[in-house]
Amino acid sequence: MTRDTSQEKGFTIVETLVATTVFSLVMMGIVGIFTQMLIIQRRGSAAQRIQENVQYVLELISREVRISTLATGQDANCAPATRSTLTINYFDGAGTSTIIYSVTPAGVVQRQESGVTADISSPEVQFTNFFFCVAGSDVAGQQPRVTIVASVKDLKSPAGDIVFHVQTLVTPRELDEP
Repeated sequence: MTRDTSQEKGFTIVETLVATTVFSLVMMGIVGIFTQMLIIQRRGSAAQRIQENVQYVLELISREVRISTLATGQDANCAPATRSTLTINYFDGAGTSTIIYSVTPAGVVQRQESGVTADISSPEVQFTNFFFCVAGSDVAGQQPRVTIVASVKDLKSPAGDIVFHVQTLVTPRELDEP
């Protein structure tokens, strides 16, 4: 008795192996692309975190420097690591107070006024370099300038390789105090 195989339905073992191999290769490619997308998204989030912190810190310091007088004297040269603190005399309408900006060893920027110290940067980022350079404050007829230089890295990034280097220049406005 002979068997008629033309009417049988199903896949051969070779067809099944080929289909499984093709499916596995396609899935490996998709998983690789998905993994890269996650890495890119995390790097973007870290960059955004750094940018938001830097903008907040620099805007706060710049705003107060613009309407203050500098208590910090002029630097002879603006070499790196010249000055890690900035002292200003801030006039708020009711009187003058002294404000000191500095960075902790952990890389958190702080603002001190009337003996009260507050962190103004997030603990999620670290200011690895944070320096001030004061120029023109001891020269008659020249407007003082404060250059702020910072390097900031994200502490939540798995690789920790995202670093922003920023620099800004702020000039105090001439105020007539009563």
